[in-house]
Amino acid sequence: MNQQRLMKVILAPVVSEKSNLLAEKRNQMTFKVLPDATKAEVKAAVELLFGVQAVSYTHLRAHE
Repeated sequence: MNQQRLMKVILAPVVSEKSNLLAEKRNQMTFKVLPDATKAEVKAAVELLFGVQAVSYTHLRAHE
């Protein structure tokens, strides 16, 4: 995967009461990502940007 593409996949963290609860209780983070990003790209981007091993990934497409 192109490293420049991976740097652009994650747009922003989601800051809400629910996402904060997930971070505290389950050690899970919530991010807004590019609409055309694949699961593999998101996982690779998280590992590249944060230096962690992503265990699993759940995708949710929400309309704003």
